[in-house]
Formats: sequence, structure tokens, C-alpha cells
Amino acid sequence: MRMPLADPERSAAAARVATLVSRKRWGVISALYGMLLHSPTVAEGWLALGTVVRRETGFDDRTRELVTCLVAAIVGASFEWENHAVLARRAGVTDEELDALPDWRTCARFGPRDRALLAFSEAVARGTMDDATFAVARATLREEEVVELAAMVSYYVGTGRFLNALGVEAGASGLTWTPPEQG
Repeated sequence: MRMPLADPERSAAAARVATLVSRKRWGVISALYGMLLHSPTVAEGWLALGTVVRRETGFDDRTRELVTCLVAAIVGASFEWENHAVLARRAGVTDEELDALPDWRTCARFGPRDRALLAFSEAVARGTMDDATFAVARATLREEEVVELAAMVSYYVGTGRFLNALGVEAGASGLTWTPPEQG
């Protein structure tokens, strides 16, 4: 890592946001959020969008994790890949599908919906959206899903780029921190 993780006790704002992160993220402050806590305001906004993307869209766990792993592969975010590949497997993504993501078009296991999702996601992640790819996604997904998918991919592209910029790689440990008792 290019910088140490932030100390949640360095300021009242950092402690408050660390408490939010811990509560929203199953008691864990990952290396991602440990870095983000250097700016509690940014960390809080990132947490809000990430929570919506992970828990409040209409996509099932398998779809969300498949797309997240594709984005991690595209942007070369080893930390995201390592963490989300585990979640993808739990959600029903096979090792064959994960292995095929860098060249997903050659994997026969992906059906028409997966192909539309993956093509759209890849185009958003690479910044290469064309009318044909958009039309297939639009014919396959509801308007709400198109917007949610674009937002989800954009969030994970940003997350991957953030992690890469700060040198957070696979195997990076998060923070061990217990929020103060509420009085």
C-alpha cells in the first residue's frame, strides 16, 4: 500500500464514519474503507453509494458478483477480485465462469441475459458503449435495471481505480477496530 490505513480515532468525524462502516459492513473495516477514512466525508459518501449498489438494486447476488468480478478483471483490481470472487462463488458463479470472464464471449455457460449484462458492463467499464450494445441491454433489461447496472459498474470501476491508485492489492488487511459503546 502506498499509504497506511487511517486511524479511525484520529478525529471525531473519522470515528463516526468508521462506526457507520462497521455497522453497514458486518463489523468489518476493509482496506478499502481504511483508506477512504483518510477523508471521512468521502468515506461516508462512498459507503452510501456502495450500500445502495450492493443491497438495494433489483439484481440478485449472482448477477451483482458476476458483474463486479468482470469489472475487477477489466480494471486490474486484485483486491476487488479476491474479495468478490469468494462472494460470486457463494452466489452460484462457477469457477469456469470466473475463469472465463476476461474472455467471456467464448464461454458457452453464459446465457442470453448474462451476455447482455456482461456486454453492457464491459462497455461501461471500458468507456466504449455503442448503440448496438445498449440496444441489446435495453431489450433485455427494464429501464430501472439499465440505470442500476450502469451505476453499479461505474461504482466498481471507481472503486478499482481508487484501490489501484493507492496500491491496495489482493491480501491487504483491513482495520481491527471496535466502535465505542453507544451511551
